[in-house]
Amino acid sequence: MTHQQDNTKDLSFLNKWLPKEIFLPLVAILVLTTIVFFPTLNNSFTNWDDGLYVTQNPHIQGFYIDNIKAMFTQPIANNYHPLTMLSLTLNYVFGKLNPSAYHFTNLLLHLANTFLVFLFAYHLTDKRLWVGIVTALFFGIHPMHVESVAWVSERKDVLYTFFFMSGLLSYLAYLGNSKAKYLGITLILFVLSLLSKPAAVVFPIVLWLIDFYKRREMGGRAIGEKVPFLVLSVIFGLITISIQTSTAVGSFSQFSFFQRIAFAGYGTMMYLVKLILPFNLSALYPYPVSSASQSLPALYMVAPVFALALLGGALAMWKKYRWITFGFLFFLVNIALVLQFVTVGNAIIADRYTYLSYVGIFLIIGIGVDAVLNKKSLKSWRMPILGILGVATLLFSGLSFQRCGVWKNSLTLWTDTIKQNNQNFLAFTKRGEYFYDKGDAKNALSNFDKAIKLQPKYALPYTYRGFIYLNTKNYDRALKDYDKALELNPNNFRSYNDRGRLHYEMKNNDLALKDYDQSIALNNQYDKAFNNRAIIHHLNQEYDKALADYNKALELNPNYASAKKNKQILLNEMNQ
Repeated sequence: MTHQQDNTKDLSFLNKWLPKEIFLPLVAILVLTTIVFFPTLNNSFTNWDDGLYVTQNPHIQGFYIDNIKAMFTQPIANNYHPLTMLSLTLNYVFGKLNPSAYHFTNLLLHLANTFLVFLFAYHLTDKRLWVGIVTALFFGIHPMHVESVAWVSERKDVLYTFFFMSGLLSYLAYLGNSKAKYLGITLILFVLSLLSKPAAVVFPIVLWLIDFYKRREMGGRAIGEKVPFLVLSVIFGLITISIQTSTAVGSFSQFSFFQRIAFAGYGTMMYLVKLILPFNLSALYPYPVSSASQSLPALYMVAPVFALALLGGALAMWKKYRWITFGFLFFLVNIALVLQFVTVGNAIIADRYTYLSYVGIFLIIGIGVDAVLNKKSLKSWRMPILGILGVATLLFSGLSFQRCGVWKNSLTLWTDTIKQNNQNFLAFTKRGEYFYDKGDAKNALSNFDKAIKLQPKYALPYTYRGFIYLNTKNYDRALKDYDKALELNPNNFRSYNDRGRLHYEMKNNDLALKDYDQSIALNNQYDKAFNNRAIIHHLNQEYDKALADYNKALELNPNYASAKKNKQILLNEMNQ
């Protein structure tokens, strides 16, 4: 007797979450998004963090125990995101350093996120098709999202959003049938999102926002079930603070309290302005001032009033227009941590910070469009609204397609950034770094000179310029630049090593030894400093010390050709 499995239940579940009506518009959105972002597949790596994450990162070069242990126990690139690093490892294993493989993965994740955003908007609003269409369409093609997709180092953005949105869908399923397994799945997806990027710590608040939108009773059960989520948020938040306090996060005294409020208001305002008018986008938007003693332009003083007025208006609508309150708070909650209340990085705003947060505003737009297209009383507005949607789709698609080309390589990226703001010292530094890596000393020096002129208190261009002077035997200028770089950043172990090499070439071996000692004291995993110190010990005929340092250099980097050669010479002299 033949037994047939009853899959009616499975089909019912699929029909509920993936009804036939969504397929045609969803496929159209995904095809358009693919076309818009297709140029990224021909892009290279850039010199903006891609070295830390991929091209110079030994931890991604295979699924070895030591590599995996390092990902889960150590910060990489000033962040704790082991799942992101595992995904980059997967790219390396199958594609080595072929940038197309990394860009392809980012694009796939973006397409998956667009699909998830469609489902979230559609099911959150009880299967209102136009809400899903508009929200997913703008999410997929918006120019402010190019940075998150086209920049390899922002793998963390597209990956954490994938698990974040999956978790929100699972939570909607839980609200639909109260089955504990869906809450458990939501918790697991939350953990995966946290392991991809710490920005996911706001997830429990978004769950409460969904409760609010769904008019769920906000009593004991709604609070109690969030406790595990809150505990995880606190744990990962503390981990992130401990990592970034001494690196990515700036000094709290750098700006005054009122300046920080102004920055937060300005950020809120500009993110909303660029949602509608995404022009003059840049990889870096510098602060208008560099210290608490400087006065801000008038726009920054007005911005907090604008932001507070918007917030007040959105909150006031919670009874009659709950969807507006929900959408704005979704946006605000997901952007709050990067509104520069605490200085993070060197930019006042960043395109990538809108990747998830814009979903809230797109939802507001989607629900508004759906209302116009489905209410008879608003019939006269249907054609104008459809016309605006069409124009916005063409405009956003064209701008995003063009912006993908900006991210083609380091030169195109930083040249565009300088075009947007020719006072951006960081952009000149990074473009100088590009020319330096290409061996173009003339153009490199020109860019480093410009960076130093714009910001004489930034150490990095002094370091690069010093190395160029060192290689051209201009020792006096090199020493002056290295001294200045170390005055500005006394914890830079590489600069001590480089200045040590300068002293060595100037025959000042005692000074060279002192700098190599300091470099190793700051970083006892820096193989070059051990090799260079060994050379000094070798010259001083301190053979045991030299051998110990060569061995250490080779322990840290078994493929270090110079250390191997130098060690062999030493062993020959020692008759070994």
